[in-house]
Amino acid sequence: KEYVMIYWYIDALASARRQAVRVLRLSMPPPPSSSPKLPPRGGGAASSKGAKKAAAAAAAAATAAAAHGNARWEAAQRSLQIDDIQLERLHYLCQGYMRLMLALKKLNLIKECDPPFSGAEQRFEQRFGRFSALVQVPEAYSYADFAASTDVTDFTAQALLGLAVEAFEMARKSIGYELISLGVSAGPAFEALKELDRAAAMNTLAAGVLARAAAADGGANKMAVTADNFSRHPHFPVVGVKSAK
Repeated sequence: KEYVMIYWYIDALASARRQAVRVLRLSMPPPPSSSPKLPPRGGGAASSKGAKKAAAAAAAAATAAAAHGNARWEAAQRSLQIDDIQLERLHYLCQGYMRLMLALKKLNLIKECDPPFSGAEQRFEQRFGRFSALVQVPEAYSYADFAASTDVTDFTAQALLGLAVEAFEMARKSIGYELISLGVSAGPAFEALKELDRAAAMNTLAAGVLARAAAADGGANKMAVTADNFSRHPHFPVVGVKSAK
């Protein structure tokens, strides 16, 4: 399995986009003022009456335009806010899977992906090398970036599993915010998020069980793990844990 490499790159792209979204939110000009200008004083009765009507019409038009501008500004801010929440959710999910899979490798509970004709760097370039030619900003990530970010030499499996639990819990919080932002309690989008929340919850439980087993001497060796159950979500599997027979 190459979950670590794939989820690492997805997380890197999501983080870059999330930074761009936050810059956009901060750089948006403020909404237009809704306060119409008052008509000037002076003039005769007739001219004053006509001026008042013209001023009232102008003020009404200005107020309507300002209201429309405010609505557009609020819609743009809301769209960026939802985008930020979705990217936050993606970030924490990828972090959870990376840490969980790295821990499973340390515990020898999943096999290393080691094809006979290509090494890790070559596989990285085969999967993501095209980004170097297609994307200039941000600069495409390299295998060296990936290797440095996923070096867990100084981490125990138990520590990685604890970090995975934290990431999945944060992902569930983001999913909760996203469910609230939908404003509905049914429908395809709602059900898809609920299934993703269930997958994150089950992975939180699995990581917790493995962390307790790793804390016991030789406890992890008594566990069997599966990481190919995509029944909850097509992109995020449910990790299964059971006692090895």
